[in-house]
Amino acid sequence: MVAEKDVRWSMTVNSLITDWMTFVNAYNRQESRLRTIQVIISPFGRTEKVFYSEEPMLHDAYDTWYKNYFGKMQEIGNTFNFDVKNESNLLITVDMSDINELMKVKLGDHEYQSAKELYGNEFDTLKKYVLDYKTHKTSWEDVTPEEWSEIEKELRNAHKQLAVDLSNRLSEYTKVVSEIMNLCDNAFDDCRDYMRSAYEEYYVGVQRLASELQGIIGHSVSLTLWSEEIDLDNFDAFFNHYVYREMSLDDITTASRVLKRLIKSKGEI
Repeated sequence: MVAEKDVRWSMTVNSLITDWMTFVNAYNRQESRLRTIQVIISPFGRTEKVFYSEEPMLHDAYDTWYKNYFGKMQEIGNTFNFDVKNESNLLITVDMSDINELMKVKLGDHEYQSAKELYGNEFDTLKKYVLDYKTHKTSWEDVTPEEWSEIEKELRNAHKQLAVDLSNRLSEYTKVVSEIMNLCDNAFDDCRDYMRSAYEEYYVGVQRLASELQGIIGHSVSLTLWSEEIDLDNFDAFFNHYVYREMSLDDITTASRVLKRLIKSKGEI
């Protein structure tokens, strides 16, 4: 009878150790996934290259667009308590205190404050839980079958709950990343549409300068910058050409300065 009891006891303990190892390993994997920082290539490099300018009017327009658009990304993150930053790359991070709270695991009357309490030798951590926290007995052999059964049930319930909680959090994270990626994909077109009116207003001013210069020199004006002729007759043609080739629209501010300089020099002559 003693030998039979020892066999049953050994099988029970081994089964419980297997459950414990499964639980701890799943806990480890989920926690490491949740603590991962998601890095997304920032979409603002393209928009800055084409639409950014130091010219006050154009600078203010771009700054307004950027703050509004990046604000949308932050709002998406804030909905699920994720932090969105733009530091050369776009970072979507998880608040560590949020993870620590999520990673607490309740087994019976004992709550593990962090995964560190579960790590290490699985047999030792299981033994500590069974004897120190659960049964308050000095030996494995003193644990009753009913207690073993209850411990096994608690382990499996905790494992299921942990999987649900972390899976929900990871699903939220995936949703945040997906929605922000969608904004990233549309950032260039959105910036183009927003900046169009600001550049058109500035372009009209450059056209006036070209007309003034034409009146001084008595013939039409053409302007070439860095082997690229600036179209001074048709804003749509100018704007679409630069946007399509993703060249800096800031060239129009250079055109303005060149025309002002020519007007001044020709006027003096």
